[in-house]
Amino acid sequence: MVRRERLAGLRLGPYPVLPWFTFSRWATEAYAATANLAGFPALRKIAEYAHTQANLLAKWGVLAGASALFMSLAAERLARCSRSE
Repeated sequence: MVRRERLAGLRLGPYPVLPWFTFSRWATEAYAATANLAGFPALRKIAEYAHTQANLLAKWGVLAGASALFMSLAAERLARCSRSE
């Protein structure tokens, strides 16, 4: 059986927090919550894959927030470039 820490990618040596800043992690968990991967016996006890509305909205919220953050940063950089020309 695969251990929870390895499956979720939460253990990377001395950097256990690093995966929380990767968007592929949040996208994978959002997909897992949407597709009800928690229905599989090996994944049943992993809370990140729970098939609940609150879990799904939390994962989508993180992805939407990150998208809004990076779009605003890109818009600000583009506005700064156009002012300097």
